[in-house]
Amino acid sequence: MTAEEAKPAEGAASKDKWVDIVSAIVLAIASLMAAWNGYEATRWNGRQSEATNQMLAAQVAATRAGNTGEQRQLIDIFAFSSWLNAMLVGDQETADFYQSHFRAEFGQIFDAWLATDPLTNPDAPINPFAMPGYVLEDLRRAAEFEQSASDFAEQSREANTIGSNYIRNTLFISVSLFFAGLARTFERRAAHILMLTVAGMMLLIGIANALRWPIA
Repeated sequence: MTAEEAKPAEGAASKDKWVDIVSAIVLAIASLMAAWNGYEATRWNGRQSEATNQMLAAQVAATRAGNTGEQRQLIDIFAFSSWLNAMLVGDQETADFYQSHFRAEFGQIFDAWLATDPLTNPDAPINPFAMPGYVLEDLRRAAEFEQSASDFAEQSREANTIGSNYIRNTLFISVSLFFAGLARTFERRAAHILMLTVAGMMLLIGIANALRWPIA
């Protein structure tokens, strides 16, 4: 083979080497990005499940506390109504009996209400339940649990969104892997450049997306 014949062969080999190097770099980075996106998607799915479980637990606790609070509120209403009816008919003994059996929490509010002299004071609250201090602890806790459930639900939705973004991002990475692997199968340099350009663009989009989202 003459020197003139060897030069085109060396040029072709150089082009093939260039394609191989760029393809290898794109394939390596794309493979790492695919693994990273899969890892983050799994982590965020785990966070979603954890937040969902915490939301359900908070909802159960809110329901339990709310039911207990409503039951105690009904007991207070019944006891006060019985006391009031006894007072209206002048049965002090029965009224004292009901008053002595008020729940401790309600008894304190009742005493504070009596101190406002409701029978003669027009500015006094109409009943103990209208007193500012009448706030059942169970109902307060139920409201806190409901707020916690709402917060956990939001965390679950956010984790689901981020995890879904990472999963969708694997589409760009897969396209990059496909075109980077396809580039070597063509003989024409223009086809090599086109395939690698598409592969590089898809990879850059995938990297840019991954950088925008939080890490679990």
